[in-house]
Amino acid sequence: MDVSKHSERQCFDDLLSCVHYLNEKGVNVNDVQLFDHYCNLKSFAGQKDQQFFDSVLHEQWCSYFQSCANESCFSELLKICEFFFSIPGHNANVERVFSLINAQWTKDRNRLSVDSVRGILLTKSEETFLHVVSCICCCEQ
Repeated sequence: MDVSKHSERQCFDDLLSCVHYLNEKGVNVNDVQLFDHYCNLKSFAGQKDQQFFDSVLHEQWCSYFQSCANESCFSELLKICEFFFSIPGHNANVERVFSLINAQWTKDRNRLSVDSVRGILLTKSEETFLHVVSCICCCEQ
């Protein structure tokens, strides 16, 4: 959210459309508190130089959250950040695991048990895919 390019009201209206989306997803955001938090964020952003804005976005947010006195100053903004930063930018790791599974679980080897395929994947992948494989294995239960 770039707070320097629009009027304050227009930016907050953009934020409200985000709030409506989150409410549909079950993330309850208090829009009255959010406006106060938004004004605090705008004030914080107004004090920063260009070098700050050239840094990575999650570092900018961390800097803002750390500058606040307590969580009640940013709790509603934090809900929004937690939701949107939790969305992965890509699914390459998962696709790689499925590619490894397809390479092992062929027509000729279609009677392999899930445990056998899991063992082959763990042997081939070492630690890189352990987390993803464990997530896949948990989903089957």
